[in-house]
Amino acid sequence: MRFDLITIFPEFFAGPLGHGIVRRAREAGLIEVRVQDLREFTKDRHRTVDDRPFGGGEGMVMKPEPLFEAVESLLGKGTGEATAAAARESNTAIVLLSAAGKRFTQETARSYAALNRIIFICGRYEGVDERVTEHLATEEISVGDFVLSGGAANSYRRRDLARLSALHTACRVSRVERAGSVDRRKSCGSGEMAAQGCTGKDAPKPAGFALARMN
Repeated sequence: MRFDLITIFPEFFAGPLGHGIVRRAREAGLIEVRVQDLREFTKDRHRTVDDRPFGGGEGMVMKPEPLFEAVESLLGKGTGEATAAAARESNTAIVLLSAAGKRFTQETARSYAALNRIIFICGRYEGVDERVTEHLATEEISVGDFVLSGGAANSYRRRDLARLSALHTACRVSRVERAGSVDRRKSCGSGEMAAQGCTGKDAPKPAGFALARMN
């Protein structure tokens, strides 16, 4: 399974991707994670990635051109060929992190674990140009209904944290299911949690979990 993270802060991911279950999954060859600097697909000397919304509106949004070109490059598509429909055909999700997206849940993670590839797109300021939502992203997700403080750069990094949450959860589900951990604990973290009487200690653990804790 492959994860692609499109970001303007590629250095942000160096630490999180080098620890825990994500690191172990990468070392075992279960997943591949690549971080793509969005600014590599800008055309001006200032490497601008945001602009006024197409059709007017308040605030700034991510420009569509660098995002489309970044996804086209990752998918090996020509100009104009990277679309949501084309991505679905290759069992790939192009996921836009957005406050307007559907809530990310354990069921979402399970659906992601069944994919071949996930490309995460993160907005900034007021989000992304509407053309990205309509023609490029296969879905929008949100990690919760809450507001955090901080400036513009911090706002973008908070969305990077959301991406890491989705990646980590999908990776965990993928490892557990590959290890054959199919029992009552598999329902923990989902809507069945209360009905099954699950607690934190019942949550499924990846292979080598006990050994990893001892080390």
